[in-house]
Amino acid sequence: MNTLANEWGCYWVMASGSLVRFWEHDVFPGIELEKPDIQTLVDLSLRTKLMKYEQNRIRFCWNDTPLRCEELIQWTQKAPGPRLLIMNTVQTAAVVANEICQKYGRDKVEHVSTALTPIDRSTTIKRIKKRLQNKNDTDWTLVATSCVEAGVDLSFRTGYRELSSLLSLLQSAGRVNRHGLYSNAEMWSFSMMDDSRLTRNESLRDASSVLKNYFREGRLITAELSTQGIKDELSHGFGIKEIKDLLQAESNQAYEEVEQKFKVIESDTIPAIVDERLAFEILQGRGNWREIQKKSVSIRLTKIKPWNLRELAKGVYQWTRHYDPFLGYMDGVINQK
Repeated sequence: MNTLANEWGCYWVMASGSLVRFWEHDVFPGIELEKPDIQTLVDLSLRTKLMKYEQNRIRFCWNDTPLRCEELIQWTQKAPGPRLLIMNTVQTAAVVANEICQKYGRDKVEHVSTALTPIDRSTTIKRIKKRLQNKNDTDWTLVATSCVEAGVDLSFRTGYRELSSLLSLLQSAGRVNRHGLYSNAEMWSFSMMDDSRLTRNESLRDASSVLKNYFREGRLITAELSTQGIKDELSHGFGIKEIKDLLQAESNQAYEEVEQKFKVIESDTIPAIVDERLAFEILQGRGNWREIQKKSVSIRLTKIKPWNLRELAKGVYQWTRHYDPFLGYMDGVINQK
């Protein structure tokens, strides 16, 4: 970013609801970073007013008792709706959505995660937006994963977020009382008890531990806490060695090594086609990448054999279990007889 700014005349705008002001603090311990010259776009008085509004827009709450799946559902259904319930894994979200559907009916729940194909996610998001516009349709819950934390203009009455990182919590809160229509909107954080039906996201262990300590200490959850949150997460040693190794490789001009090791998002997944016609075309050496993007889901490499995926071409598979537009491929996992 510094090179593009200094040598190519590029401008960067640092803007986020959970902005990490890395240029003001030593965010990466033991790593020297060039300090960029950042100009503030919003003056202090306006920023102070906006922060005060933000604190009034939503109240962050913490349930310190780990919940069973049934307890979570009973607890959330009592809150004013529409409700947003974000879980840490695709399987957990599907299990919770399925349980709500079984107990209260399909019209009481929507479900969005990467268990759905992009085309089905798009259809679901359109239906959710239509439901949110209906002021008489309030008693329902969207169960989702972090895929709804950014990039979608949705606003719910009450929010629930399985304990994750501070930044994820702040992003999730941007989907609750988004336009400040309510004076008592709440965003709850909670944790789940061990359950064989549910899965854990181990990559969130350190970040969720930091956030849990903030709640226990009674810290005020605000966007201003974002930079401190990252510093506290990094104090666990998260990613520091990898960053140092990459910087050393770049210094040695080992660019091929940098290209191989640097990943913005770690990906150990393969595309699995859920559309039978498209799967047949690929098997015949036809099909196109646009169709594959629209009608496939991402499955972890470790699940190829346990879930009986069929290889159609090199690196492309077919989903052979049941798939439906509500639970996606997870219907063939959690409801598999």
